[in-house]
Formats: sequence, C-alpha cells, structure tokens
Amino acid sequence: INAVEYYNNLSEADKKSFQEQIQKKKLRENYASYVKYVVGENYVMTEFHKVLCSICQSAVERLEKGEHVRILLSVPPQFGKSLTITETLPSWFIGRNPDLSCIVTAYNADIAEKFGDNFDSLRLPKSKSILSSLKTQIRIWLTTQRF
Repeated sequence: INAVEYYNNLSEADKKSFQEQIQKKKLRENYASYVKYVVGENYVMTEFHKVLCSICQSAVERLEKGEHVRILLSVPPQFGKSLTITETLPSWFIGRNPDLSCIVTAYNADIAEKFGDNFDSLRLPKSKSILSSLKTQIRIWLTTQRF
C-alpha cells in the first residue's frame, strides 16, 4: 500500500488529525508561518517582515548548531519589529529548544512589561497549541545602574 492509498483509507477524524500535525510541523519549522499564525489573520506579512523572519529563523538555526549569533537592526519606529521579533520569537525559540532559556529586555520596564503582557494575553494560547513544551515565566528585574 502506498502513502496515497493509506491516507485515502483513513477516517475523516484521522485525516483531520494528520493535517493538523502537518500544520504544526510547518509552524515549528518555519518562523514566518508561525508569526502569521500566532499573531492572527489581521497580520500583514510584507516583504520586510518576510526578510526579518528569515533572518530570525537563520539566527535560531545557527544558535541550535552552537554558533554565536548577533543581530543588529536599524529600522524606524512602527515597522513591526516588536511584534515580529520581541513578542513572538522567544516562544518559537523556546518551543523548539525547551532546555534553553531566552531573555527579552527593553529600554524601560513599561515596554518590557507590555511585551510580556501582549504575549501572555494574545499569543500564548495559539503558541501552546503548536509548541506543547512551551512554558513561560516572566520576571521583571529593574536596575538603576548602567552597564
């Protein structure tokens, strides 16, 4: 029996489960697809966002191979950097690498807290449906010292 025959002989429930597993695999392997899914159907994936997602995915894949990676972005405000990177990349990274950690920081506590709140309320439910190993723990540490 070949794969097509096997699939055609599955029950409708099994076919649906199979398709869901394929979709989850795609979302775990493709950061741009993950962003679009987690952020929602109102998210407009421009060419800029596709390039940004590609850069992020490449960085994560290189980190997974043990390489040291740094990304420096110089992009004007309101281009979707926070949504595309800060609010979604940590969950995708941790979901793929549950034994690793990720730190998200910002230039002030209010912004950092907003990122965490946005992720918890808007993105966490969809993220957990794909990345079953995803656990979040948010702590805010403040300092008055400069590094």
